[in-house]
Amino acid sequence: MIKDLKLYSNNDWGLCTPTLEQIIGIIKNNQINSVIEFGSGKSTEFLIDVRNELNLNYTIDSFDDSEFYCYNGEKHDYLNLKITDLISCSDEDYSEMFDKKTFDRTKFNKVEGVFDATIKNATYDVDFPKLKDNYDLVIIDGPHGNGRNFSNFYIKNRIKNGTYIIIDDYFHYDFVDKVRHFFEVEVIEEKIFEGYANKGHAILKVIKS
Repeated sequence: MIKDLKLYSNNDWGLCTPTLEQIIGIIKNNQINSVIEFGSGKSTEFLIDVRNELNLNYTIDSFDDSEFYCYNGEKHDYLNLKITDLISCSDEDYSEMFDKKTFDRTKFNKVEGVFDATIKNATYDVDFPKLKDNYDLVIIDGPHGNGRNFSNFYIKNRIKNGTYIIIDDYFHYDFVDKVRHFFEVEVIEEKIFEGYANKGHAILKVIKS
């Protein structure tokens, strides 16, 4: 059985119970064959447990930069967990890439040093050719800061009409606006949670990819 959903929240650093409930509903009511998540950990464990509980066959591609905070449970052939360097770019290059909708890896440098929750323009060093051709569910929960927006480049041309995009803490930066810059979406829900410290989510459904 799926555990108490609060046990997956990682003391509210991860996805909160209302978000997990939404994801369960999406998985139950849609044909989900492949999931990609940016930010691994308890959410990965949750996706595995839901898959087992509902006897489903979706694959999970999960990205993180931390060996410590990422999912460290049992290995599965359907789970592709990638621990990458964290890379960042200048404000000027960040703006130019989004203006042109063109990702330029040469504009980035590896992030050195200790964990910084206020980091700017940072993303996972994703190997584009190793991504799947199509994802039915996208969960955007990492890394910290505005650089979480770079996930739009990774899913560009890899999602379809009907794909769901879940954005954790959507109101911290212009996350929803950036998704709309790349895709036409329907906003299913934007909600700031009562009883949680600065937490919320946006649930989007792709209308035109």
